Amino acid sequence: MNEFAFYLMSFALVYIIYFFLVLMNEKTLKKYEHSAEVSYLKGKYGMKINAKNIGKIAVQLAILNSLVVANTVLIVILLSDNYIVMMLLGFVIVIPMILIMYHLFGTYYKSEKIVNKPKTIVNEIKKPVNKAKTIVNEIKKPVSKPKKVAKKAKITKKSVSK
Repeated sequence: MNEFAFYLMSFALVYIIYFFLVLMNEKTLKKYEHSAEVSYLKGKYGMKINAKNIGKIAVQLAILNSLVVANTVLIVILLSDNYIVMMLLGFVIVIPMILIMYHLFGTYYKSEKIVNKPKTIVNEIKKPVNKAKTIVNEIKKPVSKPKKVAKKAKITKKSVSK
């Protein structure tokens, strides 16, 4: 029970610090769009993060980072009692934990984009059907009559002599 309480306290502490330092301050929230976390998610998962949705993404990343720290602390506490070993384990565990959590977040974001916009999938299916309809309509159009060719110029004695 003691470990669970410490887990909740570490999660709450990290989230509160993150909330006051990043989420509440408008200037740091604008700078957050160019942070390493956001740049990683943009580059690796193609996330479209801009000024409109940076607040929502920042809150989600604050929760994610708090989970990473709290999980790392819990694992370290459960595995060792020696402070030096705890520090070493913490550094070894935190990097894979960040990569795993960001991977889950990036794949969730990709799947969320597909679920939220089903019309685009329907439109992609309709495109070949619409193209086939236009081809059929082109075939059904009556063939226009060929234009009359202009008559050849008559050769006269005056034009030949010049």
